[in-house]
Amino acid sequence: MSFQLTQKDYDKLKAELKNLYELDKLNIIAIKDAKDQGDLSENSEYDAAKAEEVKINQRIAELENQLKNAVIIDETVLTTETVQLGLYVTILDKTYNETETYQIVSSLVDDVLLKKLSDTSPIGKALLGKKVGDVVTFEGAKQKSEIEILAISKNKTE
Repeated sequence: MSFQLTQKDYDKLKAELKNLYELDKLNIIAIKDAKDQGDLSENSEYDAAKAEEVKINQRIAELENQLKNAVIIDETVLTTETVQLGLYVTILDKTYNETETYQIVSSLVDDVLLKKLSDTSPIGKALLGKKVGDVVTFEGAKQKSEIEILAISKNKTE
């Protein structure tokens, strides 16, 4: 399975992977130090370090797979005629009469708090391919919502 990412998001995941490699090295030392304390049956430091090892290694494997299967979006060829992955879209939520700007991103890097919507989320799927002025209805978690596309841009500040 391939994942579409902007170069910026790809670099962010690569930096996270590099950081995890460093954390893994430090955790190996923590495991060795905990083993050196003797009886492992009642060694909470050892148990914590082993649990952290599992967590780190799972995330490393996940990131390595994602990066191996990443397809970098050529942002130079993106047009703002329709909503596409990597672009910013300003919408008017007709239900709440609120305007927001979101970037449409891969589910690997979505973060609603940072205004990054996944292309596989209900709203992301509904927006893809639409134009400025289009009114889109999508099924949210609790209700149907209607939004109007006010602007599509390559930059957050446009």
